[in-house]
Amino acid sequence: MPGNRVGDISWAIEKTITDAGFKPVKNLCGHDIGEFIHGDWQIFNFGDPGEGDVLPENIFYGWNRWRLLITN
Repeated sequence: MPGNRVGDISWAIEKTITDAGFKPVKNLCGHDIGEFIHGDWQIFNFGDPGEGDVLPENIFYGWNRWRLLITN
């Protein structure tokens, strides 16, 4: 993942969620895990490829892949 951008990961999460028929939850996100359980990096469940900061090497992430199934 080093060299990828935050938006690349967010877009992949969004595409996986929407391809399965769900909608991403936009007010929750994943995060890096460092000295504290919730680090400064945020990985959203939606995004555009090529956008955002470049992901650094040697960092751990926790992804909360929240999704919704909307029914009428």
